[in-house]
Amino acid sequence: MDESIHPEQEAPWGALGALMGVVIAFLLLVFLTLMVESAAQVLTFDANSLGVRTAKLLASQLALATVPITSVFVLGGPWLWIGWRASDRRELIRAASLGVTASAATMLYLIGLRWGFPAGFLQLVAEQNTQVEQLGGARLSLVLMALIVAPLCEELFFRSFFFAGLRQRMSFPLAAGLSTALFTLMHAMPWSSPPLFLVGLAAAWTYERKKCLLAAFTMHATFNLCELLISALKVLP
Repeated sequence: MDESIHPEQEAPWGALGALMGVVIAFLLLVFLTLMVESAAQVLTFDANSLGVRTAKLLASQLALATVPITSVFVLGGPWLWIGWRASDRRELIRAASLGVTASAATMLYLIGLRWGFPAGFLQLVAEQNTQVEQLGGARLSLVLMALIVAPLCEELFFRSFFFAGLRQRMSFPLAAGLSTALFTLMHAMPWSSPPLFLVGLAAAWTYERKKCLLAAFTMHATFNLCELLISALKVLP
């Protein structure tokens, strides 16, 4: 743990609070999704339209971000509890470099899967295409979601809240493993699980260093940027 991080700046909710937060986030997700669907029916929007699908994706991210932010408000603590602190340029460069490295490792996984198990590779491509299709292939929506909304909301919940809470009672490997497992399961992409797990571990390690949300966000966003570029360039058609 970084010596500059004082105990009063640490997440106070602990492992039990982190687990309760998962339940709350799930219930909130269900509620917001139902609200979107109900609004779509009232306004006679097509349930499969781009607007409705985008609203559902935003609802899922909002559900994640609401839990840590509300916890700080309710407990009356500082934003430092969820990693809202400045980060020096060196730390951000290190985080971005780790994101690039994770993307390179993902590329090796894809190459190995393509040549070693083509059927699995096709399943993985189908998973990724489904994600893109949820945004209707709209480039602006996809970029905003991949580079800003998802990295910010997911790092807020999985690292600043869930991992940080578990870390109060657990060793780093255990807390990182459990939080990353949940992060991977949430994406519901079985063939993409190894790369997702790697990204989660890298983000947990990044957050552990300085307890900085911005650094974890940078690592996550850089990884997503690399993946978007690889997809756009059709490196693996």
